[in-house]
Amino acid sequence: MGSVMEQVFEAMPLRAVRWHIELESPDWTEAAPGELEKYVSVLPPTSPLTGGDANTVAPAVSAEDAEKAPTNGVDFKTPLWSYVPGDEPNVINQITCRAHEDGYREYLVLEQCKFGSIRIQRGNEGALLPLTKGHLFAVLRTKREAWVKNPPHLIPLFPLEARYEQSLVYAFLFDVPFLLDVANDPDAPPLPESEMTLTPLRVKETDPQGWAALQRAIEDFSSSSGASGGTTSSTVRQSLFRDDLWSPLDDEHWADVGDQPTELRIVPARVLVLVSFTPCSEFDDYQPPGPIGGLAGMARLYPHVMVKATLPLDAIESGLSLRRPARTTIRDGKPCGCPEMGETIAPLLVADTNADDQALAPPPPHWEAIFAYYQTDAHRKLGGKKLRIVEPGWTKKRTLLESVQYETRTSKTVTKLPRQGAFDNIHMAPKMHLPEEVVLFGSESLALRHKLSDLEPHGGWADALKDIVMAPICAHDCFHGHWRWGDAEAKHRAVHGWDAVGPYRVPGAPMVPLHHAVDLAIVAANEILVIERALGKFRRPRGPKRLIKEIPSDTWEIFHHPGYAYAVWAQTFTLKRGRDAVDAYSTGSFYDKDGNRYGADDSWAVFYFFNRYVVELHRASGKLPDVRERVRPLVPIEKLMETDKLERGQ
Repeated sequence: MGSVMEQVFEAMPLRAVRWHIELESPDWTEAAPGELEKYVSVLPPTSPLTGGDANTVAPAVSAEDAEKAPTNGVDFKTPLWSYVPGDEPNVINQITCRAHEDGYREYLVLEQCKFGSIRIQRGNEGALLPLTKGHLFAVLRTKREAWVKNPPHLIPLFPLEARYEQSLVYAFLFDVPFLLDVANDPDAPPLPESEMTLTPLRVKETDPQGWAALQRAIEDFSSSSGASGGTTSSTVRQSLFRDDLWSPLDDEHWADVGDQPTELRIVPARVLVLVSFTPCSEFDDYQPPGPIGGLAGMARLYPHVMVKATLPLDAIESGLSLRRPARTTIRDGKPCGCPEMGETIAPLLVADTNADDQALAPPPPHWEAIFAYYQTDAHRKLGGKKLRIVEPGWTKKRTLLESVQYETRTSKTVTKLPRQGAFDNIHMAPKMHLPEEVVLFGSESLALRHKLSDLEPHGGWADALKDIVMAPICAHDCFHGHWRWGDAEAKHRAVHGWDAVGPYRVPGAPMVPLHHAVDLAIVAANEILVIERALGKFRRPRGPKRLIKEIPSDTWEIFHHPGYAYAVWAQTFTLKRGRDAVDAYSTGSFYDKDGNRYGADDSWAVFYFFNRYVVELHRASGKLPDVRERVRPLVPIEKLMETDKLERGQ
């Protein structure tokens, strides 16, 4: 038997708190309670979830401090994030971030982040675990004044260096009465729709004595601030980990023997669920690095769900809903500081290329160098559809021949790596438009000038000029998530995927555990739903039956592990050099009426235009230039997405 409260400190922000305490006390549970109280408040479920101290507010940044801020995309000193917990513990509202790029003005990043009920399955029995106040037993908040740094490489589940801002953890506990009367047959058919649905019980009803000890420990620690006054306990263990609610059962205790069990037993599976919300300060690791330093400053955001049970399970499912504002929204009510920005939020879905891009001319960040295919305005084409983003059963490398024409690449093949699904990432951001002064396009060397008004009816110019999408490396008001980075040769650990040991270990691999499947639905232009499943049993779509058992008892399953990021700084040295490179490879230029040139290093919109499009100039008098995309699918996007049908195996 063990303390369930001790398990809670495995959540992302609390595991970093443990590390800080361990610097002084190797066994952190033997440290004085006051050491823990420096970093975190431990509150009973009766504490207010919203309002007052429950809300997190990043202070305004003075003009002097803004002037002194680092320009390399790394700033662990300036708090950026604010948010308001909802009335129920599965909701976080009004999530804002101060954009370094725009004088630290406060942008509304998400109107709402909502965690769905957890679904667990064992055999033909399943249960929905509601993340409501009734099953909440503790609320933990890291403190505003605490400087919670996460060390690089030392914490296996969270190995990336980061500075965590004020974070929030909700802890839930359930009992689920599984009836163990049928052998767990790996060759059994899929679960019928009429599977038994179980109602989880409140732990305080099934184990009042242990629950009472847990409640007293949390209330005592909260009232005494973990130090002197309310408790005479000398260690964290004695003051906080006084319950005896965690007793995992191994296979020997729960498995049935033979096809006909000799008795029926109801065994409650105790399930612990942690919902954590961890915002991070500006850092430059949310993309493959450039030749000198990071490409841009990003503020990461981790809405995690962690689940463990005292019995083995066949499946666990977690849903996450993320809703942006429909239009760019800034707290001071004024427009974005970049005059080239539009306002309406729209989703861009991208599948990264797995081809070698090192020898390409032009090199990245042109789209053919890094994107296999994509879908702009994805809500119009793919809205409401369930897209398989990661699939553990797709174990082979797959190819689709003659599928995409690339501007500077001879191959027309799309290659998918194991577990890679329809798309690898999503960007939810407004589009850009050229500066108002720009009215001409032409070439100095060819002495050509064409009015944009003349070009718009010609070829694809109208779409190209109005559909300027920020990619790669969003500069303004861009919220994005990656489930996989396509560079299989990347040496930067922050973009690596999972292996059987843990995260950030395999270049080009999906960034979720090996036995997890991820589905994405575009609910609206500004809203997505992500459903992630941990599978205890699955079969490959082809080949012999194969049983994968990956959800043993007393083992954490973590969902939404790669998190998301918000772009806050795009003026790094490396990105400036990238803009220069795009400018050097551009065919033709944009001009104002006086002949002043606007290059990729002068205008973000011009930079993004030439990343996606190439222009072909003609010397013939009066012949208008042609514009075309650098990535041109030869088959419908639905064909490119059908990765389960591309299985060719290598």
